[in-house]
Amino acid sequence: MIVLYQSLLWLYPPQHRFTFGEEMLGVFLDAQAEAKSKGALMTFAFYLHELRGLLCEAAHERMRAWASDRGWTLPERRLYMQKERCFPSISIICKAIVLLGVLEIIFREEGRLLYGFAFGFAIAWGVGLAVWAVVYAMRRSGVQRLSEVQTWPQAHE
Repeated sequence: MIVLYQSLLWLYPPQHRFTFGEEMLGVFLDAQAEAKSKGALMTFAFYLHELRGLLCEAAHERMRAWASDRGWTLPERRLYMQKERCFPSISIICKAIVLLGVLEIIFREEGRLLYGFAFGFAIAWGVGLAVWAVVYAMRRSGVQRLSEVQTWPQAHE
């Protein structure tokens, strides 16, 4: 697996590979040893996770190098899920859309399309309200987070 990992490191741009290649390999070897100590299933899961991560990051670094060659800059922000969240925020919207679709199909079969949309909208609104209530109770809403931001230096008296 080490030979495969070293081969896949060539997907990164040369400068990135030169700067971080040895460190990445060292971290991979340490993590691989830890995964192997936890059994075959954990080792397999580790390999899948590392393969996905390496391919995605190599593509991202290639895009950054390509953009840099043209004088452009790509945002530094990575699209990783934050540890505080159990699932990405977009999944709530996707689940509501799927729920509306299922409800629409159920009510269409019964000939009540308009009622299906109204009922689906009411359900989606209720789910949204419930999610907002949980977020508000956890003090993670946008307004609450902005109220904690210091926008101007405090004057020392």
